[in-house]
Amino acid sequence: MRKSIPIIIATLIAVATWTHLGAGPETWIVVKSGGKDRVAFSPATEPYTEGGPAVRVFLEKTDARTRDGLVVTGFEFIGWKEASTNRVLVFALIPRDGAPNTYMPDGDEKNLRRQDFAALTMRDGQTLPIEGMKVLGIEPMILRATVRKTARL
Repeated sequence: MRKSIPIIIATLIAVATWTHLGAGPETWIVVKSGGKDRVAFSPATEPYTEGGPAVRVFLEKTDARTRDGLVVTGFEFIGWKEASTNRVLVFALIPRDGAPNTYMPDGDEKNLRRQDFAALTMRDGQTLPIEGMKVLGIEPMILRATVRKTARL
């Protein structure tokens, strides 16, 4: 047992050093709605429309509608790094073609599709309201680009 203690200590020091060296700042986009931080995601390194980090916030208000009358159930957020900024795309979640034009059609998320809503560019540390939400009669959600130091294993 005494012979294994130095090996265990050396292993722990190596892991702690490796973890510390892998630590670095990471940007997180935080979505605030109704005065509370609701969701967050770390932007991807490359542009995408599908298959990358995505978060959703569902509305408490069930009668928000687009200009063409489609019910808005919530919003989806995706994003990626662009040089020293962050590109964030916002999509309204509306009924799929053929689904009832209701909030969460038939209670199934699969009956929703994304509709372009806003495209924003944010610097780290910046906070932006999504002003276009006022048109829907809802309080604008607020995006905040925050930098956190993270450890990578």
